[in-house]
Amino acid sequence: MEPSAGGVGAAQDGGGHQQQRGAEAAEDAAGPDARQDETHELPVAGSVEDDVDEVDEDKDKDKDKEVDTHDNVEEEGLVQGESAPKGEEQTQKENGDNDDHGKSSDDHDNDDHGDAANASTASTDEQQVEQVEQQEQEQQEKQQLKEARQQQDEEEQSIQREKAERAWLRRQKNVVIFSRAGKPIYSSGGDEFQLSSIFGLLQAMLAKTDDRLRVIRAGKNFVIVFAARGPLLLAAASRGQEPVGYLQVQLEYIYAQILFHFTLTALMDTFRRRPGYDMRGMLGGARTELLGVVELAESTPTLMLEAVPTLAIPQDARTQAINTLYTARQSNLLYAILLADDKLVAYISPKRHPLHASDLVLLINFVHNAKQLRSQETWTPLCLPAFNSTGFLHAYAAYLSEHLCLLLLSSGESLDQFHFCSETKTKIASQLASTGLQTRLERALAAGDIAPEACEAATSVHLVYRSLKFDQYFETRVASHAPLHKTPPARRRLLSRYVNVSERLHSNSRRIQAVAPLPSAQDGNGDGQYPQHQHQHSQQQQQEHQQEQQEEEGSKFSATSYIDSCEQGHLWDVRETEAVLAVVSPGQYELYAAFHIFTSATQAMACVARFAAWARAARHERFMSKPATW
Repeated sequence: MEPSAGGVGAAQDGGGHQQQRGAEAAEDAAGPDARQDETHELPVAGSVEDDVDEVDEDKDKDKDKEVDTHDNVEEEGLVQGESAPKGEEQTQKENGDNDDHGKSSDDHDNDDHGDAANASTASTDEQQVEQVEQQEQEQQEKQQLKEARQQQDEEEQSIQREKAERAWLRRQKNVVIFSRAGKPIYSSGGDEFQLSSIFGLLQAMLAKTDDRLRVIRAGKNFVIVFAARGPLLLAAASRGQEPVGYLQVQLEYIYAQILFHFTLTALMDTFRRRPGYDMRGMLGGARTELLGVVELAESTPTLMLEAVPTLAIPQDARTQAINTLYTARQSNLLYAILLADDKLVAYISPKRHPLHASDLVLLINFVHNAKQLRSQETWTPLCLPAFNSTGFLHAYAAYLSEHLCLLLLSSGESLDQFHFCSETKTKIASQLASTGLQTRLERALAAGDIAPEACEAATSVHLVYRSLKFDQYFETRVASHAPLHKTPPARRRLLSRYVNVSERLHSNSRRIQAVAPLPSAQDGNGDGQYPQHQHQHSQQQQQEHQQEQQEEEGSKFSATSYIDSCEQGHLWDVRETEAVLAVVSPGQYELYAAFHIFTSATQAMACVARFAAWARAARHERFMSKPATW
């Protein structure tokens, strides 16, 4: 039997509320999405009659849902009052279930997140610990590597120091300067830092003897000579045949070259305030000049004679050069000097303060080693120790040509004084060029030293002549008949022979008396020949001299004083390579001549006599024989 339309509507009305409450409860339980989906599944009102079966089925489903929901609400005890609708009770219960589920889920999630965070923190801590340990390990490795490198560097430095010390001891000659505190200042051979142990040893030896130690001999040829000057200590070690006196002269000139740039007052004040002051940085360009002093001693007779080399020019040319220098006359100007390379042309000095030869040697050494002078004018404070070791003069230096150098030394230090010197240099250069004197000087310099054949000494190999009156000297070139003496090593050997003979000649009067005096020309037989036996050492005298030398070489510590002057005498010395004759005429001249070994003493002395007479006649050409003053 089919239900009527009204029955269907009643059924729909009667079950509609339940369907609505069940749907709301289902929606609350299923969430907003399910509610939305359910809304879309509701039947359309126009199709009620055709879908009765479906509605009934829905009613049954709603009833089952309502019963299940009500039972669940009662079981959970979530019904809050009788007036509350069942749908609300069901909704509250489901909400409570959802809250509990959410809380438990949150707690679970929080626990999971906490465990993850703890695990992450633990992992981070482990990584940090590993990084710290790795960094510490790297630092340790770097420190070990650094220490290994330092140790290697120290070992290399130690090896280098040992090599430097051995090389220093093997060198023919070394000159060192150090302070009284043992600080190294200068060494002519090797680096001062690598030779610090040698400096310390030398300083300790001097301190032990209160600076009284002068000479140490080790073996046959090795000798060390000391000199204590102000705050500085100097030492020269030689393996050659240089005598002690000549080494002492070199140390004196080296010390004077230091004063040349610093003055004695400045040195004393500096080391009084700071005894351990490191002076190496102050030397600068003075290092080349100190080395120049050593080379000067080995390659020229300048320090042996303590005289100045001069350029040989006619007397009228030298007079013209002096008159040209008078252009520089001024109240503040003390010295005007004209040089041709390392030889003196002319100079003017004050009447009360003549220019000392040692100061002139220092000036020539300064010009020779200061390469910057060739390209520019310089205005430099300089000290002339023989003139005044406690103060400075201001030196203007400039080259007039490739070989001619002008020096103007003034007591003024202002910029105006420099401009005056610069203008004076221009005037002097113009006069030298206009008068042709510059050409004459350059030609004389290019001609070189005179040949022995041109000065009455054809039988000689080489000669050196010093005027004791003017403190100037000249030398000849090596004779054409002695080609083996023209090499640089041969020249050094020959100069070494001169030095040793000079030392023996000037050492003391007892040794000079051991040599027969040189007879005058009137005592000869008229042909310049002299009895040979008068010029030979007696066998007894030679034995005494050799015994004295052996005693000196065998002594470990010795100190010798040397006399600077001697009576008229001569010394004839024959060796394997050449024979040398040294002659001193007090107040007049000192000369040294080399001959072939087959030359007899009589022939050598006759040659020297002729040469000395020629030199006296040519003194105005060979020397600046008339001092110029203002």
